[in-house]
Amino acid sequence: RQLDLKNNQIKVEELLKNREAKTLLYREFPQLMNFPVIQMAGNMTLQNILQIARNYIPGNKIRLVMEELRKL
Repeated sequence: RQLDLKNNQIKVEELLKNREAKTLLYREFPQLMNFPVIQMAGNMTLQNILQIARNYIPGNKIRLVMEELRKL
């Protein structure tokens, strides 16, 4: 069953319940995922997190990770 990102409106807490998604995000964005705000951001959407990530992570890397998330 494919992970439904809900047009990037999936809540972080829901996304992180998926083991493959959680592994991917921690592997590719360790500096962001270990940031205290993200850990407390369960009600934030993936879109919100992507907006924060753009300040720290190159856009091409974000795009690649999003492609991988869409394949889960």
